[in-house]
Amino acid sequence: MVSGDKTANKTLNRASDTTRQPGSTFKILAAYAPALDSGGMTLASVEDDAPYSYTNGRSLRNYDGQYRGFTTLREAICHSINIVTVKTLTDISTDLGYSYLQNFGFTTLDAEHDNNQALCLGGIYKGVTNLELTAAYATVANGGTYTKPRFYTKILDHDGNVLIDNTPQTHTVLKDTTAWLLTNAMEDVVTSGTGTIVNFGSMPIAGKTGTTTSDRDALFIGYTPYYTCGVWGGYDDNSELSSTRYPKLIWKAVMSRVHENLEYKDFTMPSGITSAVVCKKSGKLAVEGLCDCDPRGSMVETEYFATGTVPTEVCDHHVSATICTSSGMLANEYCPEETKQTGIYIVGGSEGTDDSPYLMTDELSNSTCNVHSSSSVTQPSTPSTNTTDTSNPTSGSLTGGGDNTTPDHGNTGTGTSTNTGGDTGTNGGTGTGGNTGTGGGTGTGGNTGTGGGTGTGGGSSGTGSDGNNTN
Repeated sequence: MVSGDKTANKTLNRASDTTRQPGSTFKILAAYAPALDSGGMTLASVEDDAPYSYTNGRSLRNYDGQYRGFTTLREAICHSINIVTVKTLTDISTDLGYSYLQNFGFTTLDAEHDNNQALCLGGIYKGVTNLELTAAYATVANGGTYTKPRFYTKILDHDGNVLIDNTPQTHTVLKDTTAWLLTNAMEDVVTSGTGTIVNFGSMPIAGKTGTTTSDRDALFIGYTPYYTCGVWGGYDDNSELSSTRYPKLIWKAVMSRVHENLEYKDFTMPSGITSAVVCKKSGKLAVEGLCDCDPRGSMVETEYFATGTVPTEVCDHHVSATICTSSGMLANEYCPEETKQTGIYIVGGSEGTDDSPYLMTDELSNSTCNVHSSSSVTQPSTPSTNTTDTSNPTSGSLTGGGDNTTPDHGNTGTGTSTNTGGDTGTNGGTGTGGNTGTGGGTGTGGNTGTGGGTGTGGGSSGTGSDGNNTN
């Protein structure tokens, strides 16, 4: 554990004694861990990433200002998507998220102020210590078993008698399958998400980035199969940072040296993990000819699941529809073949998102071509003795997955809202200059209970913010 250069005795330890806002590092602990562990969700579950507001009316956005439409929890972890996170917490209840944080060992939470939607974005009243934050991530690294941080094992007298035996205090927080699934998703953060800058290349790494409102705090908490390390950076007076990248660079520099000459090994997959082919836009079993034919490319992927949680329903967010190009409506039986155009559409999504150009809107799904009808078809010259009124053309050129032949217009995007902000954390470089902040960090052991950490710096926590920069 490091907390700046030591210049005196009994000074403030910013790694263990200072509380700061944890930003997006809380997303894993407050939302996704409980959602996968007991909330009935999977990494394939989707939320509608669309413009949203907290229940108090305050509008929210993602740190990059983008709205991706239907988004899996895996993607939301990888790219630190605020709206999906808050909707997930709201779906499972803030009470559940808060109880998991207590079980993760946090002692500075305030039930009156913290048990709300902003909890999962790190918007908490008193903040947390980096020591407890790193210990919580070590819980995930240790297969779901929490070990209370300790700095000595026992104290002996001059005769070798044990005066104090500091036996490790442990308890189970997560199923080992939940811990592995979270680890697998957080590996994506380092390989292709917001934490690529920490990757030192010689060992698997899982972790999560975090920043807070106006870049007053920056963090990276991550682990390998050997060690867990957390680095925080900020100012004692809560000033804004000119760069949020340097805590990640410190993490990389320390952990790369710690792992020198260590044998390469992967995170161990426990029994009880299986896989299935699903659609990224519904989180359900993929339908051939629909999910793999999305106009943006195939939305089919293989996802990991805890045994017993594989979805049994087929995708209900993709449908096939035939449009008459003459009217821009669903084709009917009288539309000439040359005017019919069949495509794949999204149902149940929201305007203002990446799904918008591909939506099967209520207006379109309830329409029928008004250009072509029985009267527009050339009738045979031989009169018929039995005539039937066909002036009302039939519609239907709309099919979906499963047993549905008409689109489901139910809004699948549930939950509530998110916060704004985020951190970039992708490119290399030192990111110093201006008034670069200093950092505080702690390290607790991966599976061995020991660890490394780094950082110098400061900060005492202000009152709770809802993390406008949470990534």
